[in-house]
Amino acid sequence: MTQPATLGGRPVAPQPGVPAQERLIARFRGHGRRLFWSALLLIAVSGATAYLYGNLPEPFEDWMLLAAAGALVFFGAVLPLLIWSSRSYSITTQRVIAARGIGARNRRELSHMRGYTIAVRRGILQRMWGRARSRSPTGARRRCG
Repeated sequence: MTQPATLGGRPVAPQPGVPAQERLIARFRGHGRRLFWSALLLIAVSGATAYLYGNLPEPFEDWMLLAAAGALVFFGAVLPLLIWSSRSYSITTQRVIAARGIGARNRRELSHMRGYTIAVRRGILQRMWGRARSRSPTGARRRCG
């Protein structure tokens, strides 16, 4: 009978013939760099609103300024943040999971037992920042994430 591999006295892999329990290896989102322009817009709108509040020309009122600033912040900063945070990727010991959606979650799973390839593409800027874009084509036409 073979002994399971150990690391510091703890078993790393289950004994042969015993089903392995699925464990989470990594959970991540897209890079936060996508939110740069949203953060810049939020700072600019906050500064402009503070500067113009009480100093508007005669036909305009302060409530109009606050309504316009609120709409800009919602559509330019809050909505992109919600979209970014609604997409997540998880890698477990048995599968890769791509999930998206705020209320109802749409999940796509790819089992490690099924053969698949991973394509990695890196541009010059991605190499400078130590990043890469990876794709795992599954044969499905629909894209998640």
